[in-house]
Amino acid sequence: MANGGNLASSNDSAQVFATHLAVHALLSRLVASLINERLAIGIYVPNGTEGALIPLDSSPDGYNMDKKIVFQLGEAPPHLEALPGSGQLSRILFLDPGDIPFTAKPQFHSFTPSGVEPIVNGPQIMQIIRAWNNSALDTPGFDGVLVDLEDCLKNAVEAFKNPPQQPGLESGYLEWEQGILDGHATHPMFLSRLPLSPAVGPFPFCQLSTVTLHFLEVPSDNLTVTGDFNAEIKLLLDAVGINARDGHVVFPVHEYQLKYLQSVGLLQEHAMVVLPQTCAAKPQASIRTVTPWNTVSDSELLPGLAIKLPIAIRKSSALRTISPWSTTITHELNSHFPRMKSLELTKGILHVCREKAAVSLKCDDFDIAKHVACIVREDATAHSFSSAREGIALSAALTQRNHPDEEAVVVKAWHLNTREKRVAFLEEYTELMFKCFLGSLLEGFGFDVHGQNCILHYEVSTGKLLGFSIRDLADVRVHQPTFEAATGHRVNLIPDNCNEAADSQELHCKTFHVLIQAHLHRLIRALDLHSANEGYTGWKVVRKALERHVPAGSDLSRDWLEAKTTHYKCFLRMKTGGLYRDNVYMDIPNLLELGREE
Repeated sequence: MANGGNLASSNDSAQVFATHLAVHALLSRLVASLINERLAIGIYVPNGTEGALIPLDSSPDGYNMDKKIVFQLGEAPPHLEALPGSGQLSRILFLDPGDIPFTAKPQFHSFTPSGVEPIVNGPQIMQIIRAWNNSALDTPGFDGVLVDLEDCLKNAVEAFKNPPQQPGLESGYLEWEQGILDGHATHPMFLSRLPLSPAVGPFPFCQLSTVTLHFLEVPSDNLTVTGDFNAEIKLLLDAVGINARDGHVVFPVHEYQLKYLQSVGLLQEHAMVVLPQTCAAKPQASIRTVTPWNTVSDSELLPGLAIKLPIAIRKSSALRTISPWSTTITHELNSHFPRMKSLELTKGILHVCREKAAVSLKCDDFDIAKHVACIVREDATAHSFSSAREGIALSAALTQRNHPDEEAVVVKAWHLNTREKRVAFLEEYTELMFKCFLGSLLEGFGFDVHGQNCILHYEVSTGKLLGFSIRDLADVRVHQPTFEAATGHRVNLIPDNCNEAADSQELHCKTFHVLIQAHLHRLIRALDLHSANEGYTGWKVVRKALERHVPAGSDLSRDWLEAKTTHYKCFLRMKTGGLYRDNVYMDIPNLLELGREE
């Protein structure tokens, strides 16, 4: 009985600590978003440790601090401006969630003339901010944000209770893929996984590590097929003992998605038959991309390939289905890659994971069609850059910590136990990344190079960086005039796509968001090279590398190196406004300015 009591106590302690970690992860992201999206005024109190949110309608000549949400800061944020008439207070122009340190006790509190109240969840903050007469939050989408935040916190507690084993240089590819603990680094709903249909139920936590694939047999006339899909999927069908009938196509469906299709009647409506065969699969970081798995031999069923499947959940508030735009653009791009001079020059350091074939439901309503699809894609394991034993690491996994006070995975795995080693790693990584991706950008083509789409290849014995694989081509951006001038061709895109950039500035803005803000910024912080105490060394490394690779006087130099401000993607404003494919941006200080040498 005593042992049982100790176990219960241990479990209770683990739950409490995981909840504390999850609340901090959520609230730090939420507070930063509220400031950066101009949904509240962020205030820095110059004692080095305190920040606050105050209402947007605070008087510019008085700044009433009677109503505020107070939080702790590790140091003064780098982007501040004086507040006229406020004494020594400064306005925070940009805040990163990492600027709010994890502490042993809750550090978010609401102050009003009637008293002090601890902040314990995201909906609490959002309701306070809206009560401050914030019309931007008085939208039909507001209640949906509250539900997303509640679901995110629940999932985050579960994740922190069961953190992944941190990978190292010897780890396998899927250990890196499943090494992501806390999702998107700045999104307030970073771990939300809400079902599109409540009748299907919540997405099971166990399906993050292993999933069952079922198979649908569908009349060919009911599908749009790109590439030689039957040939590409045949090895998987052979492995599970399926022979497709003439006039039909067979493809896998995620077990969760099958429940959704059954619940809404799509199977019967489009003559889809569920076959009895199944197979296991290992989800990659995105959940909807999986590696079919032989559980007997503990190996891949499709070596060098991955399968991307729709799932009717809203992950980080975005629906994770696959639209006909995605299943068609990727095959179209395959004909253009050989024409791009940049890809010829980088073939020794960059592998594009081509999407070899796809199917989607033939339906004029893309909101229906996106629920029935399958893409067969090259995996990073299909390519190697060296004859030496090669490791393959998901870039986003490098920056992970199972606890805010731990060193990041990249520091542990590469044994970066001195500042000099951390700087050298960043220099090597940044140089390799810009060699791989800036050339195509100058040709009018922007890969979606955030950390979950970039895979780092390295030499296992030495840790030497060899190259990158880039995947997920559905969200690339193309500026047609620039691309046509570089290659002699335009990309044939179906109407209403989100891939065509109206001008070069839009292309550069999108790429800046994924490459600089979402990718290299996270690595700089993981290496602890981001702060004033470090002399902004990380940003100096990145800026110097850009200056070597970006032609002086070019539009890219204007938009990245000369601009004092850049766009910031507003996840909260998009969610409250009911937007997904239409982005909302606010201007924030250009982080590259931190690296400018005086």
